[in-house]
Amino acid sequence: MEKILPTISAVLHFLAAVTWIGSLIYSQYAVTPALKPLGSNKAHAVNRPGHEEFFRLNMGQPGDTAGYRNLYNGRQVG
Repeated sequence: MEKILPTISAVLHFLAAVTWIGSLIYSQYAVTPALKPLGSNKAHAVNRPGHEEFFRLNMGQPGDTAGYRNLYNGRQVG
């Protein structure tokens, strides 16, 4: 019983990492080539919302020096 939580945590962490890396590979090798025929400006316009959301989730809001915010009170941590 004592090893259940660390095991569940490790499995969830592994699945999250696989999903994250898989999305990077998908973006690089499927989305980017599919958008090339649109031209640079249109491809950036299509891709920008997804990239902004990705970086917001991973790095915090633009201008954060710590890279993340305290989820409880919204103040910068670090």
